[in-house]
Amino acid sequence: MTRAMEYRNSILASAALLALEAGPVFAGDPDDLKAEIATLQSRLDQLEKQQSAPTDDRTTAAAPADAVVGGDFPGSFKLPGSDTSIAIHGYTKLDMIYSFDANMGDKFVESSIPGNHNALSNVGPQLRAHARQSRLTLETRTPTNYGQMGTYIETDFFGTSPGSAGGNNTSNLRLRQAYGTLGNWLFGQSWTNFMDVEDQPETLDHDGPVGDIEARQAQVRYTYISGKWEIAGALENPAGKVGQVTGTGDAAVFTPGSTVSVGSGATRTGANDVVDRMPDITASVHYTDDWGHMVAAGVIRYFAVDNGGDAGNSSGPTIQHSADTLGGGGLVGATINWGQWVGGAFAKDQLGIHGFVGQGINRYIDKASSRQGDVIDFVAADGSPSLQTQMQYGGFFWVLHHWTDQLRTNAVFGIDRQNWKSGVPVSPSSTSQIQQVESVHVNLIWSPVKSVSLGIEYMWGAVEYRNLTNGAGINGGSRGEASQLQFSAQFVF
Repeated sequence: MTRAMEYRNSILASAALLALEAGPVFAGDPDDLKAEIATLQSRLDQLEKQQSAPTDDRTTAAAPADAVVGGDFPGSFKLPGSDTSIAIHGYTKLDMIYSFDANMGDKFVESSIPGNHNALSNVGPQLRAHARQSRLTLETRTPTNYGQMGTYIETDFFGTSPGSAGGNNTSNLRLRQAYGTLGNWLFGQSWTNFMDVEDQPETLDHDGPVGDIEARQAQVRYTYISGKWEIAGALENPAGKVGQVTGTGDAAVFTPGSTVSVGSGATRTGANDVVDRMPDITASVHYTDDWGHMVAAGVIRYFAVDNGGDAGNSSGPTIQHSADTLGGGGLVGATINWGQWVGGAFAKDQLGIHGFVGQGINRYIDKASSRQGDVIDFVAADGSPSLQTQMQYGGFFWVLHHWTDQLRTNAVFGIDRQNWKSGVPVSPSSTSQIQQVESVHVNLIWSPVKSVSLGIEYMWGAVEYRNLTNGAGINGGSRGEASQLQFSAQFVF
């Protein structure tokens, strides 16, 4: 029965009851009875008219055109007079770092640990405090005929290292991510598709463990989602590095690589004549279920060197230096919610694993064991090049345990190793070749409320350099170790 019919029946019943009870009064006055019935009929007609009116006419008055209203996703609001939903969020974070051995700066970069015979390996203890990891993000979403359009901009304050005086005011804003999405497409700077973003342990240290594939770069990406599966392919900024070896035997000299330099007034090549001619091609497959998730990803890279010379061009180089080769690698990772099968005190516990291997993927490895180059260019006596990729492999393992709903611990171990090509000479330079890097992070984090995390973390790292005669080693020793303690306070908004 409709509400209009309910009102009609109620009013008619009231009219009948009124007529029966008032019978003696109105017995000699039928005109008064007719007037009362007419009044009731008028009220009934008015109610029916209200019920039959369009829904929009019965709602409260619309919000003013310049009013700010709630957006289409959590924490967002709509711009006045627009379909765009916008959210501003991020966090502030204080880091207080106590270095026991070498001073590692504002983040624990294991590949920068000095050798154990270097004077810098024992300058601790030292204390440093900063808020450079504090982050600010802006996100928008707008419905369109081609699907949802989104934009995302993320910044922090690691853009410029503080000066020698250690002042915090020199921490400049840095662009981390800036991209737009339309439907399944992404255009801009974001995390590389050759990475498992979800399989990252929670560390107070900004950089986390070694053995991690991690990079943010400009790209075009397409993502296909079907149920629990997500498949993505991308064309990404190449930024190749080529180390160069000239001469042979004791006369050989190694020159570290660098990325291509472009822009106003810059040359088209980087050091050692490296040029970028093709994007890096990446692909990934993600699967997510109640037990956790897993991912497999890969990258194919194209490397080239070219000095632009021509043997017949008297105004240029007399020997043309040009060569190319391919490189690439793969990774697998998984996060497992193993505690749900055990229950009790372990119900919310997780573990994660991440491993990679590749030839010429150095630039994708966070805190890589060598930043000297993805490829080695062996230059013969006649100037002809021979590009050879170098193998690297590594990974990390982590466990998360919840002591209570507010108190948790993360323990992480990571390792990264590089196999140097035979014929690459050992350089005595302080920034030279590393064979292997290891790291350990253990923390205790307390969240008294949802948006606040207070924690303390112990970090240990070790680095193995390529040996020199009598084990003197590079950078003051063939091996170096460092450790530090960090307190952090993070407030999310």
